[in-house]
Amino acid sequence: MQFTNTTFKSTFAHFRKSLKAYDLELNLNSAQDLWGEIVLRKKFSAASASLNRHGSLQAVTISSQIVQKH
Repeated sequence: MQFTNTTFKSTFAHFRKSLKAYDLELNLNSAQDLWGEIVLRKKFSAASASLNRHGSLQAVTISSQIVQKH
């Protein structure tokens, strides 16, 4: 998936709602950083800055090995 700043933030909003639906609430900064690490392997603020600079970024491939590291 190709992320723009808009799609990155909108998918984060869906991610946060999903966390809450499963009673897995995190504070805002932790949830943002987790989402950034999952999809772009960057903290949320660094991902947003990169998206502003480049316009879009390709999401990383998510595998069970990545999930096991975190």
